[in-house]
Amino acid sequence: MEIGTWIDLGILIVAIVAAAFSFREIQSNNVAERNKLLSQLNKRYLNSNDIQAVVKYLRQNAPSDVKPSPYQIDMFLRFFEELGVYLKKKTLVPSDVKNFFHYYLERFYTTNRGRLLRDSINNEELYWPYLNDYKSILPIDMKL
Repeated sequence: MEIGTWIDLGILIVAIVAAAFSFREIQSNNVAERNKLLSQLNKRYLNSNDIQAVVKYLRQNAPSDVKPSPYQIDMFLRFFEELGVYLKKKTLVPSDVKNFFHYYLERFYTTNRGRLLRDSINNEELYWPYLNDYKSILPIDMKL
């Protein structure tokens, strides 16, 4: 083989290694961005008095006796709508969303207390497209 062929082969190998390294860096950055977004969403979920009013009402152990207002129910559901957007665009991993947030949305749809909340907003959330996207990606387990 000529020296020029060896040089071309060397350049090709360096290019392949650089491409693999770049791909790995991009994946690492994507994971970091997803984790950052998940952390921000979790912080908002935990610090929102409106969302937490619904969560406390739906708790299985020592639930709150204060029924959330329709506005608080809307804010709770709008949070899941936003998650639906992120899930549909594959910005978040469904298993992460399920582990962090899904339990109380399931309780909203599977418990008597959830039914009372749905009735108080006339089940209007059934027509929200992004919430329906969320539920199509992470279906509600009706066996809770």
